[in-house]
Amino acid sequence: KSTGPVDIMTDMDAAYLATHSPAAMVCDFIAGMTDDFFLKQAALMGCEVPSKQ
Repeated sequence: KSTGPVDIMTDMDAAYLATHSPAAMVCDFIAGMTDDFFLKQAALMGCEVPSKQ
């Protein structure tokens, strides 16, 4: 589990970072995930994730 901040933007293109707001970048990032992938990544970052039933 992560104990510090997580920077998901380290691999983003500089032009993308310069032309998109932080909110738009978050929307794009989340929109590109599947639910299972999102839950797995959240758990890896130390978030409490409910189990699937």
